[in-house]
Amino acid sequence: MNGMETATRRVIQALTENQLMMIYGDYDVDGTCSTALLYLFLKELGANVDFFIPKRLTDGYGLNKTGIDYAKEIGASLIISVDCGITAVDETEYAKSLGMDVIICDHHQPKDSIPDAFAVLDPLKPECNYPFPYLSGAGVAFKLAQGISERIGKRDLPLKYLDLVALAAAADIVPLIDENRTLVKEGMAQINSNPRP
Repeated sequence: MNGMETATRRVIQALTENQLMMIYGDYDVDGTCSTALLYLFLKELGANVDFFIPKRLTDGYGLNKTGIDYAKEIGASLIISVDCGITAVDETEYAKSLGMDVIICDHHQPKDSIPDAFAVLDPLKPECNYPFPYLSGAGVAFKLAQGISERIGKRDLPLKYLDLVALAAAADIVPLIDENRTLVKEGMAQINSNPRP
């Protein structure tokens, strides 16, 4: 996926240097599953990580100043947005002006201008040649986890989070074909055999 090498290198740097990362999610099922997936995965790697999910009625949708200010307040050096961010051009610039890097993991259609983030992962991004463009937000977050795992030699580590990918895909109504079908099938098997509390 376009941007993956840059994104994984930055996350691994944050892991190695014990930098605080903040997962910036969304309030729907896909967004909360994406947040949980990446948070739990990074925690398992020993990361210094926090999360923020905006309140729908007061904060609105997507990356916003409130969440970015929270990231700055807690001392985060890296914000990773999941299931949002592909249209957050001004918000990305604001985060950068406060000295934070931003990695965007989204699956929504970009506008004419892509945010100037440290890395942007979105299979719908024009220069992305990822072979399956219809992943959920959690699907893109899972791909980031896979990319990180591949680089650190723990390839199978993210597979335990496929239940969250399956739930997100079903709730977000992405087409259950091709890669999504496989992700959901494997995730549903986990839900049926070993459900999370």
